[in-house]
Amino acid sequence: MKKYTEDHMNMLEKVKINCTDVEDVFFEFIENELPLTLSSRIDSHINRCSDCKSFSSEYSLVVELASELKLPEMTSSTKSRIHQSLNEQLGINLPV
Repeated sequence: MKKYTEDHMNMLEKVKINCTDVEDVFFEFIENELPLTLSSRIDSHINRCSDCKSFSSEYSLVVELASELKLPEMTSSTKSRIHQSLNEQLGINLPV
């Protein structure tokens, strides 16, 4: 069971959730990290509000497009410099 924060409780006490409330917990909402009661209220608001529905769709599109990005491979010299720097900073001597 997910725990309620003070902010969550404050939202649940409201008669009506607004767009700012949705923005405040949107990341938790899409990551399914909100308690069910609050998640249901956020979902209801998004389904009724054209601005929040549009925001949700655009956010989902950005996440989808970002997941398609390919990160460049790190060169062996970059890896070596990182290892060396970590060894120096941590005062250890792991193989580079």
